Amino acid sequence: MNVEPAHDKSDLTAVAAADSEVGQELLRIVCETVSAIDGADHAAVVALTDRRLLAATSELAERLEVIQRTSCSGPSVDAEHSGKIERINYLSDRLWPDFEAFCRDCEVRSVAALPLLDGGVTIGVFTVYSSDHHAFGAPELRIGRNSAEALVTVIRPMLVDSVDSSTPTPERRTVTAHG
Repeated sequence: MNVEPAHDKSDLTAVAAADSEVGQELLRIVCETVSAIDGADHAAVVALTDRRLLAATSELAERLEVIQRTSCSGPSVDAEHSGKIERINYLSDRLWPDFEAFCRDCEVRSVAALPLLDGGVTIGVFTVYSSDHHAFGAPELRIGRNSAEALVTVIRPMLVDSVDSSTPTPERRTVTAHG
């Protein structure tokens, strides 16, 4: 299966979370990051409070996140549990067989999963995908870390609001990326 990147770096297409101001801001950050990182083709952001996809630059990025969440394995899941960046520059079948087989079929060869840390607590994961081997070195990870910090700033109020009240009242509406 040959899946083309969702963009040509000048016209990024996003498939998730574009229906709210928060979603649009998340997509802006994610798309700018993909544009800034040479070799980056796709990216996605997942919130951990309810395991929901907040933003993705392509349907492929969305599918890659779903595979990781349903199989409970992959760099995004590992970054969630470790609180550390998971950088995979050459995928093999050793770590996550289902995820890696799908990546191979889609010609995804490198992955960088960055935990979204808020006060030392992982609140989400930002994952960037590339069709190039060894796509994510120190300069690319620096861009990713800066973007992860910006994503935390956008996501934090949304998560605080959603846990403050499990039953929204007329005066208080739970904010989500989908409206």
